Amino acid sequence: MNSINNTDAKVWTVWIDETRKIISTKKIPDAKQINFENDNVGIQRVSELVLKGYLIC
Repeated sequence: MNSINNTDAKVWTVWIDETRKIISTKKIPDAKQINFENDNVGIQRVSELVLKGYLIC
């Protein structure tokens, strides 16, 4: 029987550099690290930033 528990949760991490308007899945010095436990929320937030002119690197 397959079961899902909290240890199976995947966290999606991005770094956001608000000065240079860059988003990355790799660590950026002096950038804000944000963790998303829900892919949909993470994708929505990243999409909002891209619409504001942020670049994904």
